[in-house]
Amino acid sequence: MDWWVPRVFIEAYPDRNEVQARLWPSGTVVLLQLDDPENGIGVDYAVTTSMAHAPWNPGDPNDTVGYFDLQGRDIRPGQIISVGGGGFSKTLVVAWIHDFAYDLGADLVSATGTPGALTQVCANVPDNCIRRWVTGDGSGRWTANYGMPGIPPDDLSTFDIQPGSNGWMEEEDADSDQTWVDWSVPNPFIQANPGNDWVQARGWLSGTVVTLTIDDPATGVGVDYAVSATMGQAPWNPGDPNDIVGSFDMQTFDVRTGQIFTVTDGGMTKVLIATWLRGISFNLAADRVSGIGTPGALTQVCAAVPEGCVNRWVTPDGGGHWTADFGTPGVPPDDAATVDLQPGVKGWAMEYDPDSDGTFLDWQVPDPYVIASPDGDWVEGRQWGAGIELAMVIDDPDNGLGIDLVVTGTTDGGGTAAFHLGAWDVQPGQFVTVTGAGLTRVLVVAWIRDFTFDLPADQVFGQGTAGAQSVVCATMLGGCLARYVTGDGAGHWMADFGLPAPPPNDPGTVDLVPGGKGIVWESDPDGDWTRVDWIIPDIPPATPTPTPTETPTAAPTATPTDTPTPTNTPTLTPTNTPTLTPTNTPTLTPTNTPTLTPTNTPT
Repeated sequence: MDWWVPRVFIEAYPDRNEVQARLWPSGTVVLLQLDDPENGIGVDYAVTTSMAHAPWNPGDPNDTVGYFDLQGRDIRPGQIISVGGGGFSKTLVVAWIHDFAYDLGADLVSATGTPGALTQVCANVPDNCIRRWVTGDGSGRWTANYGMPGIPPDDLSTFDIQPGSNGWMEEEDADSDQTWVDWSVPNPFIQANPGNDWVQARGWLSGTVVTLTIDDPATGVGVDYAVSATMGQAPWNPGDPNDIVGSFDMQTFDVRTGQIFTVTDGGMTKVLIATWLRGISFNLAADRVSGIGTPGALTQVCAAVPEGCVNRWVTPDGGGHWTADFGTPGVPPDDAATVDLQPGVKGWAMEYDPDSDGTFLDWQVPDPYVIASPDGDWVEGRQWGAGIELAMVIDDPDNGLGIDLVVTGTTDGGGTAAFHLGAWDVQPGQFVTVTGAGLTRVLVVAWIRDFTFDLPADQVFGQGTAGAQSVVCATMLGGCLARYVTGDGAGHWMADFGLPAPPPNDPGTVDLVPGGKGIVWESDPDGDWTRVDWIIPDIPPATPTPTPTETPTAAPTATPTDTPTPTNTPTLTPTNTPTLTPTNTPTLTPTNTPTLTPTNTPT
């Protein structure tokens, strides 16, 4: 019978905030205790787990691992981690491994750890890694040489260190417990999005100060804009410590194709000339996205899904045309998943230059809608896509059957066309039809009326279409606060701004006072909207009471001096974007993916 004394040890991963117990017998319950000296003497956290076979090595019954649930705690150098169970106990002081440096010419990786500590350094290659064993000098500095063949116990293979090369290292203490840290050779690149006027630096180390200069050839030779940023954690992806970005404050600068972007940290410099991505179109039946870019330029096309992004890689033909097929499972490097392209689905395309810098273009499958304002006598078609010719017709049943008004318009860069109606009076009951790009939307203008207000309770009352969903918005500093309501059998509704309301309503309350303003959007079943503004009347002055010596010649009339006349109030934007069927699902932003704008947003 074979027997084996377990060589138990601890692995700590400060980069990932993980701790693992290794090689305790399977089924053993082990206890982790964490002491952070920064908090004083004593255990700061304790948790147990059970040992199980390592999933990456099912053929070895003695290769076991125990994962600890740290409840989001931060694993940092200097913390004392103890693990015990089954008669074995180990203690690790998490090591500080820092100051990585890379010599690409000599293929060297260097860093500083604990003086005299044995360290294993691994350079990742497909399905394997190439190892070097090093020992920190008196200051803890070590260098792993991949430019020369290794001598056992090192692997014999060499490795060409390049930007983007990566691997890991583990430093062992005297008792074989280990601190693990990943390394990666910086591979800086620039991303620019002319459509949304943003520029980002990527690939520089966190904390690095980088400077952007922009030269617009249209204005002549020379720098037109300069700004600096500090590389740091991407705020939209806090769970990934490797998602590091430098976001430049562009102020009012207009990012356009053809501009030359230069980013430098004083040592490494990258240059991008923004390219012209355009002509996005969709085949919804086949789940395909097509566009036009630079002939032969590698292009990444992403379709956004709740879990992140499904990627396709395409190369434009000689005319710059490309098509990304999301209806067929992808073959690597494409993602395997498919995406059912429907109105409202969003994504982006990024065209890479030969040096891996990229130009972004956001796209969205059109999900158009019509919005009409009887108060302001205006009609808009929205989210049709940029540069689309639209035709709008109005049929007023009061004038009998037939078209009463025809107006055309072209959508702007945001996909909106504002139709110029002249002296036309938009009234409830009129049929508004907008057509373009093969899509047609029809709105019957709703009759929204009979506003009343309960100021002590901060409530707004009104009447619209029976059963219709409306968004009632009360003006507040910085925008307006929305309440979602549904008309009863007679169309009556009440919006309560005096009490907090659950999502999808906006958080917070509003103190309704005389002169306060707001908006109602009523949606039809197809997602088209009627907009009406409301205003709380000012309180009229009190009627004076005559004294006994006064004989008024006529009954006094209470005429407020500032009787409000409702006007076409400025466009108000709710703090939570109203949608026809709210899900209260936050938008997920994949790595290197710009924030995408929600659809069907009445403003």
